Amino acid sequence: MLTNATRVAAIAEVRADEPDVKLLLSILESVPGLIAYWDRNLVCRYANAAYSNWFGTHSCTLIGASSRDLLNHDSFAEDFPYMQAALTGQSVRFERSIRKADLTEAIIVVQYCPDYALDGMVRGFSVFTADVTDLKRAQRELEWSARVIEASKKAVVVANEGGIIMSVNACCVRLTGYAAAELVGTSVNRLAREDEEALFETLLKRRLDHGTWNGALTIRNKTGDMVSCEASFSLVNGRDHHDVTRLVLAFEDVSDKLAHEQALQRLATRDALTDLDNRFSLVHQMAQFLADADARGGICAAFFIDLDDFKTVNDTFGHEAGDAVLRHVASCLTESVRKSDVVARLGGDEFVVLLNNLAGKATIEEIARRISSRIQQPVELDGHSYNPSASIGIAIRQPDGLTADALIGLADSAMYRAKRSGKNRIQFIDADACD
Repeated sequence: MLTNATRVAAIAEVRADEPDVKLLLSILESVPGLIAYWDRNLVCRYANAAYSNWFGTHSCTLIGASSRDLLNHDSFAEDFPYMQAALTGQSVRFERSIRKADLTEAIIVVQYCPDYALDGMVRGFSVFTADVTDLKRAQRELEWSARVIEASKKAVVVANEGGIIMSVNACCVRLTGYAAAELVGTSVNRLAREDEEALFETLLKRRLDHGTWNGALTIRNKTGDMVSCEASFSLVNGRDHHDVTRLVLAFEDVSDKLAHEQALQRLATRDALTDLDNRFSLVHQMAQFLADADARGGICAAFFIDLDDFKTVNDTFGHEAGDAVLRHVASCLTESVRKSDVVARLGGDEFVVLLNNLAGKATIEEIARRISSRIQQPVELDGHSYNPSASIGIAIRQPDGLTADALIGLADSAMYRAKRSGKNRIQFIDADACD
């Protein structure tokens, strides 16, 4: 391959001995871009080293060659309209694929710039060509990445390290109700619930373990509604410390999922008729309930409540009326105790109430009488007024005393004593029964 010096000597036909011309030619030969010159007859008058190498030859061979001879038929047919435009004085820029001398495909950007003679006529045009194959490949990868993000079923927000939103995808627009233009340029905190803005701030300050965070997050949409989401924060750093950092927030609406899980949880732990805790939930809570009572050092009590003559209600008025009585009793129980106490329906017409942190027996008896009085309030059944009643058995537990099963068992025994004593009664069990 010819040296730069040889190429310069071959193409410097006019005033080549002048220093400025030699310097200019030396510069043209050293630049990596493809530079050439074609006259009005489409004959090459100059080609730098990069241009020559592209065609697998050297400038001495290219100079004097016709573009029709240099380019294959298809390439010439594609380029010819641009050449004609340049010869009419138009500056032309276009992009196309081309097969190089080594038979590899490349994408080039070509610019034809008209060259005017002193009389104002176009005498040829300069050619500037850049190989943008790698750039286009990277651009396609970015486009595909953008398409993947845009098609994602998760909402994606990209913010700068200051928390300013740079871009959002279509799913984010659908989920939040904001148009992309409404979010871009604003703080990512715009999507945060007020009591979770501190979390956003923490994440924005790059206090992320291993660059990521995953967890539950509540997103505030355009209407102000809160959307339960599963979210992840990721920090994307550049290749070196000079590159900017991006914060990527991806989230998806799990409201339906949570609602379904809560419904299943309710089915498992709540009584379908009264919405009280069911037997499973009662058993599950009792151990912790008694542990809390022991930690406080207070007295706790178990009420076992059974309706009197409930079978008569079902037989006389029907099962719908019986259900109404059960819901009435459930309401009476929840209204008579604290939120910290446990109220459960075991099944049928049997209920259990657990109370803790009690002052003594007098307080327990007062609560029991309040429950009994409320239960006896009339209930309308098929146009008839019915006054339910209940037998209530009570077992009292001192700190570090009875187990949960023993406590409920004693309250059950007390309830049966109340039944045998004439019903509609309150019966405490003697502590000696624990022995």
